[in-house]
Amino acid sequence: MIVLALASMFAQVTPPSAEAVLGKFESLLGGFGVKGPMRIQAVWIGDGSPNTVGSVVVSDRSGTRYTGYLRPGTFALYAMFRGKESEDYMGYPTTDVHDKAILKRLSEYGARAYGRESVRMESARSDGKKVLVFFAILRRGFPFVAASQPYGYSLTFTMPDLRFLFFMADSPPPPVDTRNPKLSESDAVEAFRRIFEGEMAPRAIADHHWSISYRLQPGRKLGWYLPKGESVARLVWNIPYIGTRHTEFADQGGSAGMLIDAITGKQVPTETVP
Repeated sequence: MIVLALASMFAQVTPPSAEAVLGKFESLLGGFGVKGPMRIQAVWIGDGSPNTVGSVVVSDRSGTRYTGYLRPGTFALYAMFRGKESEDYMGYPTTDVHDKAILKRLSEYGARAYGRESVRMESARSDGKKVLVFFAILRRGFPFVAASQPYGYSLTFTMPDLRFLFFMADSPPPPVDTRNPKLSESDAVEAFRRIFEGEMAPRAIADHHWSISYRLQPGRKLGWYLPKGESVARLVWNIPYIGTRHTEFADQGGSAGMLIDAITGKQVPTETVP
């Protein structure tokens, strides 16, 4: 039944014309400072089915190629890159960008990418040669807070001249709860302590005969998370911490996190570290 429903949904979408796709593609490139005119190399729209990804390739006057991909079902441009995709990835290590002039230009470029979406610049990091900036999509003023659900837009440019390299749009976020949060940050921390010390620690001793401890870390955030099997995102507090397991032979641990429901104060289970 699910397969039939998906097939029906995709079948109802009318593919855009090649002219419309090219127009959107060139408009985005122009918004990122890429000058035309462009020469068309290839355009393939597809039928919008789940297993097909449309694509468009153009080149500028210097012969540099720009490639874009269309999301199945909606035909929205979700990825664009200059030259070879592998050449546009960031190196390591990276550091936060603090130059106000660069951050201002990045914000302007981002505004041309997300259109009517409500977004917030969450990070801008550079390896010295490139800068990667991420704009989180907001719902009711809050972003999605788990690392496994980074709904938003990523843009990569060269440094310091900010020439366009890469654009990636995540999948559209799900619907969100309409209720306001009841827990403050301090309430969420207290809920974390209660769950860790009153539930997790006794269970570790009972099940494995080892003790566990934690050290709270900065970076607590209030935002959305969609639990597995649910259709509406919950408002949660993301509480990062360093967890340590004390065994007979050694202490082991690392970065972890717990999501606390901002309405009920209960832990929201996750399959990965938030």
